[in-house]
Amino acid sequence: FPHYTTNTMSSSTTTRTISSTALSIVSSIQFHQVGITLWIGWICQRLKRIWISQQVSSKNPDKLGRISLYDTLLDWIIGAVTFLFILEVLQVDLGPGVMSVFTAGGLGAIGFSFATKGLSEQIVGGLIVKTWDVFKEGDDVRIFESGTNPQTNVFEGTIVRIGLVETDIKGGDNIITKIPNSQIVNKKISNLSKIHHSQVKQLLRLQYADIDTIPQLLQDIKMEIITQSSQLQQDYESTSNKSNKNKKMSSLLVQDGSLPFRVYLHNFNTDHIEVIVNCHFNIPPTKVNQYIEARQTVLLAIAKAMKDNSMEFAIPSNLTTYKSTLTTMPLPGIPTLGTTSDGMDENV
Repeated sequence: FPHYTTNTMSSSTTTRTISSTALSIVSSIQFHQVGITLWIGWICQRLKRIWISQQVSSKNPDKLGRISLYDTLLDWIIGAVTFLFILEVLQVDLGPGVMSVFTAGGLGAIGFSFATKGLSEQIVGGLIVKTWDVFKEGDDVRIFESGTNPQTNVFEGTIVRIGLVETDIKGGDNIITKIPNSQIVNKKISNLSKIHHSQVKQLLRLQYADIDTIPQLLQDIKMEIITQSSQLQQDYESTSNKSNKNKKMSSLLVQDGSLPFRVYLHNFNTDHIEVIVNCHFNIPPTKVNQYIEARQTVLLAIAKAMKDNSMEFAIPSNLTTYKSTLTTMPLPGIPTLGTTSDGMDENV
């Protein structure tokens, strides 16, 4: 009996040793598998960053918003897949308790989404804006509001921040306006930072008495615009800094035919003749001071050409009638034209 007991204890000790050895081997294998899983996840992160760096090159400068979203989504996907693989390697049993928590969380998320429908729309709008690539932070944009008059229903500003729910835009008065992303995706937007040219267009109203002089006027206006634009460009080049002194500026006035440069007779109206001056400059609309100077140059060129040809602009007929009525209409206590204060004709 004592010998049997000794053998039994020895067998039990051997079994525990084998079990502990097996567990250590299994733990070692799981540890290596977890390490390999983490290494694969790290490799995926590196490959993702290489791909992102290639996309954020000079070849795709207008896709930063979409690439940023892809970067965030890939981080979440790689992290989630790595975490699930580690749970599989460790053979973790979530159990019914944890599964019930996930189920309750899913039902709660559904209820929360119904309760915050507007917020969900704004978040979806934020994702659309980020992948839209119409504008990015720092761009100057023009947003057309709903209305009958497109000139007055326009909001211009600089994109300060693109959030998940709303976008911050700073106007010309330095006031920051927050616009929900769900509204932005439904509006017409022009990105002024992507425009490299500006237009100066002017309508002239000329008198019918000067119809024979109009052909010469058209030529003179065009030549004056070219001359004064060249002078404006020389002024820019003379005031440029020394680092850019040897760098030749492109012509301010577009004359190569890529954009219209026209001065032409447009229409005959009842009280005036219409002439349109349409020209373009290699000045982005975001450079407001240069655009104002270019527009002023065109207006001064038109004024000089009109003066050289001894011409005047036509006065609208309704304004002429109103002026004539004011001149001939007697006013209380004021003698009419051609009479003295005592009612006698001043020629007598």
